[in-house]
Amino acid sequence: MTVAAEKLSPAGSISGTVLGGPGATPQAGVCVVAVPVGTSGAAGSGSTNATGTYKISGLAPGNYKVYLGDPSCIFSDGSAAPQWYQGKSSQAAATGVKVVANSDTAGIGATLGGDGTITGVVTAHGHKAVAGECVTATPVNPVPDPLFDAVPHPVIAISSGSYVLTGLVPGKYTVEFSTGCGATGFRTQWWHNAGSAGKATVITVPPSGIINGISASLH
Repeated sequence: MTVAAEKLSPAGSISGTVLGGPGATPQAGVCVVAVPVGTSGAAGSGSTNATGTYKISGLAPGNYKVYLGDPSCIFSDGSAAPQWYQGKSSQAAATGVKVVANSDTAGIGATLGGDGTITGVVTAHGHKAVAGECVTATPVNPVPDPLFDAVPHPVIAISSGSYVLTGLVPGKYTVEFSTGCGATGFRTQWWHNAGSAGKATVITVPPSGIINGISASLH
């Protein structure tokens, strides 16, 4: 029996430039991922070179959503805040990009902001500074990464009376204050004066944003 060979369409590609940092300069080592419309898994990925340009080749003709600044790539420096093309915060809202056989869809770039930061102070009775308190920022309803299906992990800082949580992927977080990092004898609480994560006030961290005043008075 003769089996007819499947006819495959020639592949296309997506390319562009990624800028960021002070002065919106070309960024090297930024991971870019192409996801076919209607799916959650990546069809291809690439990394920007020293001039900030990338190219994702070998893509089947069709429509794609493009994720720029994916922090899960092993070759990414992770300092750029990711976004979907064009400046969208979710895959569903992202602008579609059409790939044509034997053609490059160029100009699919972005200017990325940086990760966010949360700061505050930790005190006890009499406004006495507390050192050794664990301060944890936990993502709220995190969305799996399209390349490795991973989700952002909680970020932890240890207070010295004050604290700084850095490297936060833009999104929504709750902040927990707990013992176990040196301090003892205090009840776990969440911002703002909540006794459980479900009652915590949600904090929205924008790209390059610094959210100050997320403080706690421990009991």
